[in-house]
Amino acid sequence: MSAIGNFIGIFKGGQNIASIIAAIVFLWVLTFFVNNGVESANFVNTIVTICKVIPLFVFIILVAMSFKLGVFTAHFWINFASNVKATGVNGSVYGQIKNSMMSIMWVFIGIEGASVLSSRAKSQKAASQATIIGFISLVVIYVFSTILPYGVMSQAAIAKAAQPAMGSILEVAVGKWAAIIINLGVIISTIGSWLSWTMLPAETTRLMAKDKTLPASWGKLNKKKAPQFSLIITAVLQTLFLFSMLFTTSAYNFASTLAAAAILVSYMLVGVYQIKYSFQHKEWWQFFVGLICAGFEIMAAVLSGWQDLLLLTISFLPGFVLYYMASKEDKHQITSREKIVMAVVCALAVLAIIFLFTGKISING
Repeated sequence: MSAIGNFIGIFKGGQNIASIIAAIVFLWVLTFFVNNGVESANFVNTIVTICKVIPLFVFIILVAMSFKLGVFTAHFWINFASNVKATGVNGSVYGQIKNSMMSIMWVFIGIEGASVLSSRAKSQKAASQATIIGFISLVVIYVFSTILPYGVMSQAAIAKAAQPAMGSILEVAVGKWAAIIINLGVIISTIGSWLSWTMLPAETTRLMAKDKTLPASWGKLNKKKAPQFSLIITAVLQTLFLFSMLFTTSAYNFASTLAAAAILVSYMLVGVYQIKYSFQHKEWWQFFVGLICAGFEIMAAVLSGWQDLLLLTISFLPGFVLYYMASKEDKHQITSREKIVMAVVCALAVLAIIFLFTGKISING
């Protein structure tokens, strides 16, 4: 909506009533579209992905052509010295590593999307290749689009640049016309990403229902083979989240932190399971990969701090209710081990709620 605001003034800034209402309309249109066929939505998503990658590469090429070494190296050692101080401009080294780690977790959330949708793929091999290609492409885009702008504008100028920042940077580098291209690219990119993120949670919950960890209604497919109930529930939750942005500027930062902490736990469990599975089957290379994965996630959890992980326990409470409903529906007896884990998490969630009300934990960071 901020990008659209560059063309339609009523949406300027992206966080006002007009923008929120328009975003909610977008949300339900995309939900309706996916509800009428995941496969057809996936085809459109492929086209949109191609359209959104082109402006990104145009940005990288134009900024590279405008790159000035003098701008990039100006005050380099002064800034470096400041950043390694215990109380530098950007905080302590530990704080910078922590924030970078959580940002890395956040920007790579969804890299497992091909795996989630692999049941609809032609083969598991295709899903594996898509994940690797997607990861490499993301790394290349992130590295170049993050570093090259510092050869065009100073860090202070980039920090103050109007959103979307890529448009502001290109306007300085080559002119207004390039900024228009990027703003259009951002609009297409966001709609495309939104389409992906409409499909992904619905597919995740469908698979969970198939695995009998959610009630069967979450996995029920309509005539178009789309999990209608899951789509509606996730759309309602997104609508509520969008409305929250009218009342606080911290909604996005809080949600991104919580999401990063949640995916961190999920990835860690993936690594631990890979260690167990590889050990049982004596696949020692995969065992080593699992160790690296689990070790990295544990390190990230330590760096993220106990506050984020404690807050995360609150989000598990409705999950326990749904799991209980699914177990009752499937006549599955919840095990003693499961009950102990639930009890511990519930106790931590209560503690998190108490800390929130007493101000020991703040959702504003």
